[in-house]
Amino acid sequence: MNLPEPIQHFMAKQIERLAAPLCIEYDSLFCLVAYDGPAARYGLEHLTLGEILPPGLDFLQGMDMGEPLSLSFVTLPTGAIAHIELRQAEQRRFILLFDASEQHRLVQAQQQQANEVRLLSSRQQRTLDQLSRANAAIEAQRNELEQQRNELAALNQAQARYIAMMSHEFRTPLNAILGYTDLLQRQDDPLAKAAQRHHLAAIRRSAWHLSSMVENVLEQARLGRDQVSLTQEPAEPSELVMLLNDLFQSQAKERDIQLQIECDENTPDRVMLDIVRIRQIAINLIGNALRYTSQGSVHARFSYASERLILVVQDTGPGIPEADRERIFRAYERGESAPGGGAGLGLSICRQLAQLMGGNLELLQQTNNKEYPGACFQFVVPAPIPDEQPLTPISGRVLVLDDDPDLREWLDIVLSEWGLQPTLLSGIGELKQWLREQQNETQHKHPITDLPITDLFITDYLLEDGVGVEAMQMVRRLDPDIPVVMLTGSVPSEESVRVNQNPNFLLLAKPISASALRISLGKMLAAQQQYTANV
Repeated sequence: MNLPEPIQHFMAKQIERLAAPLCIEYDSLFCLVAYDGPAARYGLEHLTLGEILPPGLDFLQGMDMGEPLSLSFVTLPTGAIAHIELRQAEQRRFILLFDASEQHRLVQAQQQQANEVRLLSSRQQRTLDQLSRANAAIEAQRNELEQQRNELAALNQAQARYIAMMSHEFRTPLNAILGYTDLLQRQDDPLAKAAQRHHLAAIRRSAWHLSSMVENVLEQARLGRDQVSLTQEPAEPSELVMLLNDLFQSQAKERDIQLQIECDENTPDRVMLDIVRIRQIAINLIGNALRYTSQGSVHARFSYASERLILVVQDTGPGIPEADRERIFRAYERGESAPGGGAGLGLSICRQLAQLMGGNLELLQQTNNKEYPGACFQFVVPAPIPDEQPLTPISGRVLVLDDDPDLREWLDIVLSEWGLQPTLLSGIGELKQWLREQQNETQHKHPITDLPITDLFITDYLLEDGVGVEAMQMVRRLDPDIPVVMLTGSVPSEESVRVNQNPNFLLLAKPISASALRISLGKMLAAQQQYTANV
């Protein structure tokens, strides 16, 4: 394009103002020949003709000038930024400098913006990732809550079924108990004794079944509140086998099922057990085996190894599917092939009790018999052999306070057999009257400290009006050192029996066997006699 001279002149001025070009000519030895332009702008105000290139451009010395060279954004000693061009024309060498400070600033600003955009993008991506993870966590929590809701709904349904089943399970044995009792009351003929024994056996079975159901319900409540109290006492496995045979043999015969309950010959005569819980577990396992077995046999065998009592119960029932092997141990769950009866608590409670006693309950592998696969449960529990001393004779006076006439009569019989002299009271009113009489008698004959009002006090924890602890306090106000045995069908809290923190106090859970009571009373009376002798 052929531009007019004024336009060319204007453009040259603009380029000179904006680019501030500096042209430097030098020879082959890099000595300055000539220069034209604002040298001071680039910190080169001391250029001297004939001298070598000054500092700031000395890095160009020795470069091959055969080809043009372009250097962008070179920082000079003054801090100025320049584009440097090395050119050769007509065998002359030139260094051309153009101010690039503004361009460099713009490039830096653009780079800064680009960096900020990348940083912002990275932050946004991190935020999106966090939101994605948060959404995933919320979804997982929503799924978990939904699962819990479904489980709670299933539990509520199971509990509703359980309540309906429990109503039936309680009413059925009660009907048998009341019905057969009515029959016995109407049978006065001596020839009816055989029938009476049959009826009594039915009553006994129904009573034990009802007792087992009640224990399961109470145990489930205790387990839910962490209030299970375990006790160990000397027990005879052979006696347990006899009891189990008495309970289940007639039921097995009626259904034409071969039932064998036995004790291995290597089982010790006596071991330390929580016999109440062991009996409860055994009744549940054998009862389940009979319930699920329609034909064939049930075999329950006790054995002993490594200070552990082992019970294996094998039946020829329909067996348990692989998918149900763990489900049957959950509360309120029953096998799919379950006939009538049962509330789905037995196995759950049995396993929890076994684990609390340091043992376990497991379902062993089924047999290969396709027609009668059956189920095989193994219950193992620690059972050390007791270090027992021979029972020494006991004697003395025993004050018994209980509002249950049957229990009072039983205590009267066993205490008398052991050589003790029981005094029986039925309520708190009789106790107050008896204490007044004892106080009057001791005031006339001898000081209370010379002769205790009784050698032992046995009472129920609750009594009819829940005044067992009050009764103990009343007796101990007259004689603080009287040994007290308190029987309870429930375990009171520590606060309830805080007043009983006395070495002569013993809390025993019902039901208690005569042998366990005899051992406990012997220890208490021996300790009391030793205490009295030392005083």
